[in-house]
Amino acid sequence: MEAQNSIESNVVSMEPLSIISDVLIHNITWAPKGVDAVPMKRSTTFPAFRYSEALKKMTPHSSWAPVPVPEGKVFLEIELGEQLGTGRIGLTYAVRIIRARAGVDGPEIPLDTLGITFELCAKVAKPYHCRSLAREAWVYERLRAQDGYQGVVVPRCYGFFTIPLLDCSDKLGHFLHSALHVRPWREANVELYKMEEEREEEDEEEDDRKSTDREHFPSRDHLPTDKFNPRTLVDDCHKSKESSSWNTWNNDPEEPLLAVLLMERLGEPHEEDHPDIARGDLPLVLKDMVESGVMQHDLRWNNVLHAREDDDTICPRHKVKHLWRVIDFDRSLVAGVPLSADDRRMMENEYNWAYTTSEFWTGRILDD
Repeated sequence: MEAQNSIESNVVSMEPLSIISDVLIHNITWAPKGVDAVPMKRSTTFPAFRYSEALKKMTPHSSWAPVPVPEGKVFLEIELGEQLGTGRIGLTYAVRIIRARAGVDGPEIPLDTLGITFELCAKVAKPYHCRSLAREAWVYERLRAQDGYQGVVVPRCYGFFTIPLLDCSDKLGHFLHSALHVRPWREANVELYKMEEEREEEDEEEDDRKSTDREHFPSRDHLPTDKFNPRTLVDDCHKSKESSSWNTWNNDPEEPLLAVLLMERLGEPHEEDHPDIARGDLPLVLKDMVESGVMQHDLRWNNVLHAREDDDTICPRHKVKHLWRVIDFDRSLVAGVPLSADDRRMMENEYNWAYTTSEFWTGRILDD
């Protein structure tokens, strides 16, 4: 009872990322004889190289490393619902919260004590993009609620969770091992071995280029800052990226990994015929993104969603309730804050360009 009271008294004032340590997910796996719900634990995230247009010797940055994985916090039991969307690295699903406990074996606690009075969603990584989802989770760690970003200009994020698929089983105790056993992978027509064969063929066809670039691309799950550029990128003084287990991670079709990012569910995407008051708010949201030091780097209409109508959170910088939230940060460039004048200018120009050109509506192909 003491543990329950401790969690209930502290959880509402905590960062969203500090609340939940374990989840039990129903309806994420499938097997002919039925499956048990999948227990998943919080996993460490994947830092990027620091980005700067005016690269100087970097001083240590206390928050550049991943946030320590919480243990013994809230245990949340959830069920995946309808598919909400799909993208390059994963599929997003509505989430129904079944119950919460004060720890895995603790007593049940009321949901309203979590400060979660709204619907959640779960982004499930395609098996060969778990590394990218780990990067996106790290960017959310940089966009803290207490600094006025999560729940203000980006969705609230409740953690990154993983489990090896072989640790899951059906009702008969048989281990799951196929893409057919994971509902989102079935719906995305993922073929684990076919993907690996295609990538091996690409490696053979581009062997000369790969041989020279391999050290810059430590994983097949490429991210924009993997190819090191000494003029604009630097590892932080703790070598947080290079020392991460995600740095050289690749999907193993024999032992696939299941990875989930749990977030606040938002509204529909930005549309061209929204009224002027809504259009006028997005430039303010993008100014907030500049202040965060995070360049989303793939800004387009379907990566900007309506805020929840019942969310009255006020932006500490603009003193207004923003109408939009920016999502999808796996390909972001991240600078240390406070920003240098050159970095601020670069981000302002990039965000302004992305929103005021046709690329916002048509999308664009990003270079690695």
